Amino acid sequence: MPGERDLNTLLRTMRPELQSGVFVFSSLPNEIDIPAVVRPLLWFREREGVTVVIQRDEGSAQGCPISSPRA
Repeated sequence: MPGERDLNTLLRTMRPELQSGVFVFSSLPNEIDIPAVVRPLLWFREREGVTVVIQRDEGSAQGCPISSPRA
């Protein structure tokens, strides 16, 4: 099934949900695996490495470098 591509439809049918907690960005080199206990809200891979958005507590507990906290 192809994904929706019409921006007006996408915006009209969005159902965003506020997630509780404080989220942070963490950037990791490509050669480092994301710890299995970390559950990223989202992640994206770039040439320089992987950036994930994770719960601050999860990232801190696993020693992930964190920046830009957002509630």
